Amino acid sequence: MNRISSKNIKQILSRLNLSGKTLSTNQIQNLIRNNYNLTQDDYLPYTCTRKTKYPFWISQVQRVLFHWSHSGVIIHHPNSVSYTF
Repeated sequence: MNRISSKNIKQILSRLNLSGKTLSTNQIQNLIRNNYNLTQDDYLPYTCTRKTKYPFWISQVQRVLFHWSHSGVIIHHPNSVSYTF
């Protein structure tokens, strides 16, 4: 299985020079989708034990955003479902 990794996502977001920009979660997901060759495996559900069945790659994006927001790399705006880089 060759799936996108958190490292891949961090590299893409870092390379795009988003400093000072605020983007919605959907915009961030589109950036990843447009800058990485996602495989069929990336679209498989991350887990079947949750109520939601997010594809693996979206779960990985959310994981990176969560860790970056909690470590102060980005700012999460829950009311607008967006992040400032």
